[in-house]
Amino acid sequence: MEDVDLDPRLLRTFLAVAETLHFGRAADRLHLAQGSVSGHVRRLEDVLGVELLARTSRSVALTAAGAVLQEHARRLEQATLAAVRETRRADRGQSGSLSVGIAAAIPLELVSPAIAAFREARPDVALELREAPWTDPSGGLADGGVDVAFLRPPVAAAGVALETLVVEDRMAILPADHRLAEREVLSITEFVDEPWAGSDTDPVWRAFWTAEAERGAPARYAATISSFDGLFDAVRHAGAVGLVPASAPARMSGATGVAFVPVRDVAPTTIDVGWHPASEDPRVRAFVALARRMLRRTG
Repeated sequence: MEDVDLDPRLLRTFLAVAETLHFGRAADRLHLAQGSVSGHVRRLEDVLGVELLARTSRSVALTAAGAVLQEHARRLEQATLAAVRETRRADRGQSGSLSVGIAAAIPLELVSPAIAAFREARPDVALELREAPWTDPSGGLADGGVDVAFLRPPVAAAGVALETLVVEDRMAILPADHRLAEREVLSITEFVDEPWAGSDTDPVWRAFWTAEAERGAPARYAATISSFDGLFDAVRHAGAVGLVPASAPARMSGATGVAFVPVRDVAPTTIDVGWHPASEDPRVRAFVALARRMLRRTG
């Protein structure tokens, strides 16, 4: 196949002449001298080796070859304009896709305002929500499976930037018949040495939720769990204790057989938005900014 390098400027000039069938009007449209327009068309004909225009002293008409090139030139111009438009939209984060991880410890209803705001602000970005398993409290960031995530740190995920959106106290969850279940507030020292509900998950995250820092050693486990439902079952049926966010009682308002008691001397938990700071994706930056605006609060 013959390799022909077509100068876009020559095609643009030819298309103006083909549409106006007049060198002077084409020159006005392009803000060029009429001689330059004539020269561009002649150069294009030389490159292609065909006559594109039938010229007389009174008229200009398309040849059969010129008519074919006009149709292709129109499509090429439209494709070029679309390419420029979509490239600029992508640069502004207004197209493409974004994957958002939701760690298992994150109630979707707490972060849905940010998700809804992003969908409204960037309707042409395909937003994919991915619920991470209990074994990955990073929400998918640890293995690079998502672009951005909602999670509860601390997590053992290297190279991840975090911004705190929500701060919550932590509460004890105890069997309803536990000796401390009727207390108004507890110290962690009062139940830290009892059997806990543990998880086969990120050890940094597990240590935070089983009070290893306060105890100075790993917990004794009454049960191994893989979900919040598993936690409630472990407390109800295996006599385990644990720590939960302050929002947990409202989420489990119908739960029976468990008690929730505030704990005065443990660090709070946070809901953070996380991302890889090496990413220059404008969609990530836009999502983080919206999450910050829609969700940042303390409680």
